[in-house]
Amino acid sequence: MGQYFFDRKTPFVQTGLNEELQRLFHQLLECVKTSVAGYHQVISGITLQMLGLVNSISLNGGAGSSTTAGHIAKAKFRMRETIENPVDIERLLDEIPMSYSAFRQAFKKATGLSPNQYYLDIRLNKAKELLTSTSLTINEIAYHTGFESIFYFSKLFKKKNGIAPRDYRNHSQVNI
Repeated sequence: MGQYFFDRKTPFVQTGLNEELQRLFHQLLECVKTSVAGYHQVISGITLQMLGLVNSISLNGGAGSSTTAGHIAKAKFRMRETIENPVDIERLLDEIPMSYSAFRQAFKKATGLSPNQYYLDIRLNKAKELLTSTSLTINEIAYHTGFESIFYFSKLFKKKNGIAPRDYRNHSQVNI
């Protein structure tokens, strides 16, 4: 505040549904949860990243002014928040005033992926993170990423990454 990093007259910054800020916050929580050696320094760095991002948003404004861009941002935010409980795209559209076809087309234009493929990628990337950073079983990881069947999870994981979850974990531990 003394360096005018933030304005005293407007201490609140509207960040909107910012995915990067959300990702950093979840990373901070995971780091605190695991409490590995040196985590204090890591969470300090993450906190500084978050402050820098909030400052950038305050200086440059939040999300795009386009209504469609706002709807896509909201959908992506909701998808990231519901990794453990599979999201129903049709139900998600109850919050967004767009038809499914218009939403799907706009989403694909913005991300390069269909909403379902984007959501699947989020879940599988989270699974990769959990495989390398936790001692959870493959079954627990499947559950934590919203897959009801370990077999379906393993099949999709292998299809997407070219390697089974157990082998991915073993390979990652060798490279550490």
